[in-house]
Amino acid sequence: MSIGNRVDEAYMKLLAGDLENALIQLSIAIDATAKKKFNNEKKVGKRVKSFVSEYEDLITHLSMAGQLRIFATEGVSYGDKGDLGEVLYKSIRCDLLHEADISNQVVFKSGAVTGMENGKFIVTDQLLWGLLLILVGDKTNSNQTLKQDHKMTFNGKNLDLNSLWGNLDGIKKATGYLSPQELGVPI
Repeated sequence: MSIGNRVDEAYMKLLAGDLENALIQLSIAIDATAKKKFNNEKKVGKRVKSFVSEYEDLITHLSMAGQLRIFATEGVSYGDKGDLGEVLYKSIRCDLLHEADISNQVVFKSGAVTGMENGKFIVTDQLLWGLLLILVGDKTNSNQTLKQDHKMTFNGKNLDLNSLWGNLDGIKKATGYLSPQELGVPI
């Protein structure tokens, strides 16, 4: 199954409100994209963490519906689980792959929420849409397509996902993302 097919399946699961299965598909697609992008790195964890770290600011922007910006040169830490890359790799990807269960690691919610709840990382539909968009936008995946012409709405703007493969700048523009430099924030 291609990365595009995984993203397509995640899209369908998100529409159905099946966040856990959308997360499974996105985790596989992130792993595969990171492997292609950082092909000289042999350690899976380092590749996945590097991929997520590269986009952490954009992921936050997307998962918080453009309403929250956090600028942290070392990332944001989620309790003892680490930063977003560490959470997505160790607490989610590894537990899904090795234990087939993430119920001790995450709690699922809807909307623009982030953080921890009772020691569990909060995974929202908004976060998953954000992960889906960075997979679509990454140049590594520019040759991918979805099975159908899927569209999504972000803050009232319609996004045609098939036209955005490999076009991260287009996604940033359509979602109103501004880099720290564009906002005049020294990093």
